[in-house]
This record gives sequence, C-alpha cells and structure tokens, in this order.
Amino acid sequence: MTSEREHNRHTRRVDGGYMEVGDSQRVAPWLSIITPVKDALTALERTCESLASQDPAGIEWLIVDSSTDGDEVPLFIRQRAGIPVTYIHQEPRGIFAAMNRGVTESAGHYVYFLNAGDTLMSSESLTTLRHALAANNSPPWAYADVEMVDDQGRSLASAPWDHAEERSRFFARGYFPCHQGTVVRGSVIRSLGGFDTSYVIGGDYDLFLRIDRLYPPTHLPFTLARFSPGGASSENWLTALREFHRARRLSLRPSGWAAARERVDTAWFGGKTALYHSLWAPGRPLHRAVRRIGR
Repeated sequence: MTSEREHNRHTRRVDGGYMEVGDSQRVAPWLSIITPVKDALTALERTCESLASQDPAGIEWLIVDSSTDGDEVPLFIRQRAGIPVTYIHQEPRGIFAAMNRGVTESAGHYVYFLNAGDTLMSSESLTTLRHALAANNSPPWAYADVEMVDDQGRSLASAPWDHAEERSRFFARGYFPCHQGTVVRGSVIRSLGGFDTSYVIGGDYDLFLRIDRLYPPTHLPFTLARFSPGGASSENWLTALREFHRARRLSLRPSGWAAARERVDTAWFGGKTALYHSLWAPGRPLHRAVRRIGR
C-alpha cells in the first residue's frame, strides 16, 4: 500500500467483541447500521421510519452527516427520530470518507450500509437477517436480494447473480451485490483498511473485490431492502467504468489471456451502458440487470 493510499484510508482496527463503558463491559451490538447523508433530510426520514419498525435489540444506528444545510439533521434526530441514533458530523470529503468514519465509530459484529432513502423490506427484515447469519455460522460476509423501485413506482428485483461465473470473468461485466443487501463483519473491513477514498464512485466495488479475494460470499435467500436506482454511478457511469477497471487491475491483477478478456468485458459493458443511457432509457437500470415484479 502506498503512503498516499494509507493517508486516504480512515478506519482503525478495533479488536475484540466488547467495548468499554466506564469500569464495566457490555456485549457489543450484533449489527451496526451506517447511514451517510448529505443534504437529504426527506430521504433520511424514510430510512428512519423503516428502521423504527425493526426489533432494536443488539442494533446501533450511526448517521454520518456531511450536510451543508445547517442543523436540520440533528434537529430531526432530537425531535422526531424515535429510535436511538449516534450522530456524527463530518466535513464533506466524499461518501467513502463518511462510510469509513461510520466504520471507525461502530461497535457491531456486522456492518451494514443503508443510505438515506433506502428502506428495509418489512418490519421483520433485521430479525430474519440475524437468524440467517446465525444459521450460516456467521460468515465473514453475506448478501441478500434487493428490490428497486423506479421513478414510476414499479418494483424491480436484481437478476440472479452467479458468483462463480462473474468471478471467472474478473467481475468485469459490472455485476456485484448491492450494498443495500450486503453485510460484512466489522473486523474484516477494518483489517482491509476500509474504503479507499481515492475512488469517487468505485470505492465499494474496490472493497468488494478485496473482500472476495479472501472469503467466499454467502447468499441469503430473501429480499432485505428496497432502494431507488440511479445516483452517482448511473449519472457518472464513465467514471465508474474507469474506476472499476482500475480496481480490478489493482486487486485481481489479471495477466495474459485473463487480462485480455477483462478488457473485452470492460469494453462490452461500457458500450452497452453508453447505448442504454443515450438511446433507450436514460437514467434507468441497465437492461437485463433487473426484472420487474408484478405489473
């Protein structure tokens, strides 16, 4: 790791499963939910309402606020949140710096990123998640299905993801689990140094590649969360494409035929994305990346 990349990573290692509280110890939460937010109070309210319906036992919620709109978020938390929140203010340095700050301050065995506006599927979602992780011997990382809601209010679900197939192609076709469906042990994220903040868009993809090199994923067969597609990766897809390619070269280091195939897949995915965004449905999810639920 270069000194520049070391400087860009802000998490610290936290050992053990307990945290000090005065002169006593208490068992750490099983889950830390981290929500970065910047000038998105209405979206944050939706996430808060969803979390308020869950069983709060063993769960901590951390909001990392980089807003420029004054005291709106802390005022909302004091007056209307309805559930315990750890509020953290951080100057705007990008979403991955905010996510790293959340990891730094978290104490849960697992870490789960739920952005402002994202919601859980039902009031039993986190209880189902906890039981599923226990049934799978608490894997280093796991992913469940997610559902997307488009601008017409229609429900879309991610197409089935074949880990072995995508891994054989160096994940160059742009398919990897959404963070709204993914949980990772906090110790795993810390041991890898957290998110590399030199990425503008591809920091979560880069971390996914580094985790996947060490541990196989566990698929949890239920739908965990809902979110609206789009955002920075859709609006700045060319930057995302370049950063994904860079992350693959740094983490997977393909060579020979594998490197050629990775470049072909990168070009294929880039061409498909360009055609889709310019000719078919600007701003909507990629064709075949999702399937519609119902009518």
